[in-house]
Amino acid sequence: MDSLSQIVLGASVGELTLGKKIGNKALLWGAIAGTIPDLDVLSQFFMDDFLALTYHRGFSHSLVFCLLFAPILGLLIKKIHAKSGVTFKDGIIMSFWCFLTHIALDCCTSWGTQVFWPFEPRLSTNSVFVVDPLYTLPFLILLVVLMFFRKDSHTRRKLNMIGLYLSTAYLLMGMVIKSVVNDVFQGAFSKQEIPVVAFETRPTPLNTILWTANAEVQDGYYLGFYSILDTDEDIEFIYVPKRHELLAEIREDRNVQRVLNMTQGWYSVEQTDSCLVVNDLRFGQPNGWNSEPDDFVFQYVLQPSENGIHVVVPDPPRPGKGEIEPLLAALFDRIMGNK
Repeated sequence: MDSLSQIVLGASVGELTLGKKIGNKALLWGAIAGTIPDLDVLSQFFMDDFLALTYHRGFSHSLVFCLLFAPILGLLIKKIHAKSGVTFKDGIIMSFWCFLTHIALDCCTSWGTQVFWPFEPRLSTNSVFVVDPLYTLPFLILLVVLMFFRKDSHTRRKLNMIGLYLSTAYLLMGMVIKSVVNDVFQGAFSKQEIPVVAFETRPTPLNTILWTANAEVQDGYYLGFYSILDTDEDIEFIYVPKRHELLAEIREDRNVQRVLNMTQGWYSVEQTDSCLVVNDLRFGQPNGWNSEPDDFVFQYVLQPSENGIHVVVPDPPRPGKGEIEPLLAALFDRIMGNK
């Protein structure tokens, strides 16, 4: 999830575990602990963008990290707040749960989280978008309000629990909606006689109402959208050819293997004049249902070099001046079931 969501969740866990002893300082420590796993982004200052991406949500988002670093942060918290009655155990408990809830929240998004590092499989439920104001804003408002109550206030604890319950319920609701949406897509595949090998669904930006699906067939993918507010279950799909055969001569290259692992198998390939481009289908298309079949947000450019394949990660397309409002308006319109 985005940094603000992780800060809010971490602050809430800090309040839950240490709030009675150190009040608002517990919110601060929780926010810090909730941010620490994402410090792996600093690797971009020491390596190229592609290698930095391969480390993101790796070791720092694993159970091993929780076990190793919770005692370190816990000791620091204990030393600073010993006079307030904070023990080493208190510090470990807060740190561990802040780290673990950060990891759990990231697992709900699409990127994939290497929870069991050093083993490769990445976990992702694809049930919430990386930025979702309906998850974050109510939670944040409750945290801000509770800061004005005494640390031993029953109301303070109640507000924090309400925030935790609401945010968790929202995540669970996303999983329930995903199950319903999956059934709708399966019905559409059957109705249109699309021989699907596998498919994945995920919410579109900023909501859990409009969903998109990537459906794999033998030689390509079908991409479609469905809103739970749609008046019918007729889904229009666009077809994207795989073109995986274009990688035949370089597939065993180490960097190419890294790219394919990053996409978790959901990729198509394009041939340009000078190189190959791998499209990561998991993160959709910049204009959604109005995009061209080979237009994707996240791409890897494979450039031949003396040392094998060099991977360049272009910046994702960003809306220009005057384009954001029309895009948001179109998204809202489609969310509301207007095809």
